[in-house]
Order: sequence, then structure tokens, then C-alpha cells
Amino acid sequence: MVNKCIIAGCQKNAYPQFWEGKSYCFTHYNELMAKEFEEEWNRWENNTLPSSRLRYLFGRYVDENKWEIRDGLLTAARIRDRAFNFQKEDEEFTFEITRHPDAFKNGYVTKLIVQKWKVSLQNRVVEFIEERNWTENDPDL
Repeated sequence: MVNKCIIAGCQKNAYPQFWEGKSYCFTHYNELMAKEFEEEWNRWENNTLPSSRLRYLFGRYVDENKWEIRDGLLTAARIRDRAFNFQKEDEEFTFEITRHPDAFKNGYVTKLIVQKWKVSLQNRVVEFIEERNWTENDPDL
């Protein structure tokens, strides 16, 4: 049995993902996500950490809508859970994230760097900007 979108009058098949436990077609699902994302975006004050809900919604956007990630490997979960130093501007924001490029060698992390990324909401692009050495003032999440 195929689930149908729960919006009255919509006859489309439900998208495989649920929104708050309910089945919607892809169009209505994205409309709900966009509406809540916009509400959270408007609540976010610059120079503060975005709400966990906004970071969660952004992660879903990146994964489910196949945003372009330029010049590096960056997953939505890493943005959602490990990003810091957010700066909001109009329809863009930047953030930093501590990376472990050598991963684990000999049972420990051998190197830490901090990468800065820029997100364009309008273009749906996440782009690498720069990299610097990690300092003791930077988180290692």
C-alpha cells in the first residue's frame, strides 16, 4: 500500500521522509520545511549560535535537496553538530569547523585544523573559504 500526502485534495504519493511523524508529498514536505526554516532563520540574531532546530533543518535541506558542496567533504551532520563561530548576513552565513585531516594515527588525532565555510541560501551552495591552524581557543567537537 502506498501512502498518500495527508494534505486535503493532494493525490500525490507521500515522500519517503516524514515531517513531524506525518506523510506528505515531496512538494508539501518541502513547503513545511521551508516555512519552519524561514521562521528559525528570522529568529536567529547575528553573532549568536543558531538554534539547534535551525542547524537541524539546515542539515536536512543539505542532505535531502542535494545542495552543492564546493571544494571539500562536509556533511550536513558535521555542520549541524560541530560547526561554531557562525556569522549571519542577509541570505548567507559563515561558520567554522574543526577538522582532523589525518584522522587517527597510532590511536590519536595527529593534526587539527579549522576550516571556514560560506553558505548561500539563495544559490544553495556550501563553499570552502579558508583554512587555518587550530588553536587552544577553538573547540574540537
